[in-house]
Amino acid sequence: MTKKLRQKLDELGASIIGPVTSVEDTLAPIGKGEVDGAILDLKFGGQAIFPVAEALEASGIPYIFALCARSARSRGRLYRLRPL
Repeated sequence: MTKKLRQKLDELGASIIGPVTSVEDTLAPIGKGEVDGAILDLKFGGQAIFPVAEALEASGIPYIFALCARSARSRGRLYRLRPL
């Protein structure tokens, strides 16, 4: 997350969890109900971020993907309609 985005979210009153460095560390706060929304980086340290998207989806937690790639194909079939 860029410094500018972090500052803007802070100004809006968001509590930022992270950065996190593994899928497991990301899933823990979701399971505890500590997450109201998420920005997911598709280039997540070589790990697939889709298990996190699935957990957010199952919990009804809104999320968006952040990435440099412009191709919707890189996001996988189930997540192409999620905003970037």
